[in-house]
Amino acid sequence: MELIVRRSIVQKDDTHIVGGRIGTPPLTKISVISVVENPHAGQKVEDLSPMISASVELAHGMVGLVAGLCADQDIQSYGKAGLVGLAGEQEHANALLTTAFANPLREMIGNPVAWISSVTKWRRRAPLSTCPSTISTMSMCDPTTIRYRFVSQACRCPTRLR
Repeated sequence: MELIVRRSIVQKDDTHIVGGRIGTPPLTKISVISVVENPHAGQKVEDLSPMISASVELAHGMVGLVAGLCADQDIQSYGKAGLVGLAGEQEHANALLTTAFANPLREMIGNPVAWISSVTKWRRRAPLSTCPSTISTMSMCDPTTIRYRFVSQACRCPTRLR
């Protein structure tokens, strides 16, 4: 299966002052959004393994879009999120966010031991354009038990696509 990417968006947000304090270096949040045509829209599919396999190439493409922006960054947190359109099922987004999808990101940031948390959002009645991405901690100590650096970042696709 080949996933068709309709659109890619890269967002970089540098926050220089937080709580009245100047951050040096600034807090940088980088997001990459890929709008992907859902090959199973309007269908209930039992075997999503072809989507899981195809998600690896999608992830490599997304990593390629942000690798240059991340090159000089001390990456401390990361996450992934999926947004499902009107004719899709939440499982369709989940199939694109498995470990297979996450591994290219892990490779880019040095193969950390932390899991990459994810969130999916689905709604039947109205189109969605915003998805929060839950970002998990990457730390040299046991990152699966450290919870104090969890943040989320809302990513927006500015226009509705058909």
